[in-house]
Amino acid sequence: MSISGNWDRRVSRKAFLGIGGLSVAAHERCLDIHPCTVNEKQEMKDLISLGVDGMFTNFPDRLDQVLGKSAAPGTTGAGMAADASLVCRSELGGK
Repeated sequence: MSISGNWDRRVSRKAFLGIGGLSVAAHERCLDIHPCTVNEKQEMKDLISLGVDGMFTNFPDRLDQVLGKSAAPGTTGAGMAADASLVCRSELGGK
């Protein structure tokens, strides 16, 4: 799903994820949420608190600072996500 137009991205992303429980609904269907171009530390923190699974940024060093010790080392995050997806789908009965 794509949202475009002239809007305040920070407020709209938070509202989009929070209203109607989008992150809960997505996770119940084994879908991940990865908002794009999140460059401000506070917005990163806000989106993490809303339950996103990852994000795209022009400043990965800022995201590393926000995540601290909870950041997945190196390229292990992709493998962890793939494993979690397999587990989730098996729990749904392979749907």
